[in-house]
Amino acid sequence: MTTAAAQQLNLEFTMARERFALDAALIQEITEVPVVQRVPKAPAVVAGLADIRGRVVTLIDLEHVFGVDQRSEGQPVALILAPPDAHLGLLVHGQPQVVRLDLSTAEPAGGLIESTLLASDKLYNIVSPRRVLAYCEKQILDVFRIVSGDGQSTPSGRHA
Repeated sequence: MTTAAAQQLNLEFTMARERFALDAALIQEITEVPVVQRVPKAPAVVAGLADIRGRVVTLIDLEHVFGVDQRSEGQPVALILAPPDAHLGLLVHGQPQVVRLDLSTAEPAGGLIESTLLASDKLYNIVSPRRVLAYCEKQILDVFRIVSGDGQSTPSGRHA
């Protein structure tokens, strides 16, 4: 039997008709997305920079991260990560909902999805912000890195 102690609060959102959730404790705030400034030469996973109450926040576009071809309906919303990552936000569309999930029965998954969970006849893809950020960091480094003649990588974009 599932007890309230075994359940945790999660934020549920949808992309391409799939249901995703992430631990609500990892999110500092949910806010409407103001004007987003694109970052030149940044990979598509970086939606851009936004001024959120005087703080510059880098927004990661989860639809690009997960390769969603069709844009989701609804207003873009930023899920601002909790410290120490409060300078980063995950961009989703539509209003996320708070749900209680018992993750003790979740099945491990690979890639960007930490696990999957069938709860109340709904299949949830449990997102790991750590995995998403590691993937985005690799995408960013790949864009700005060149390989020098001796096979060494230099992140500055110039040969050493």
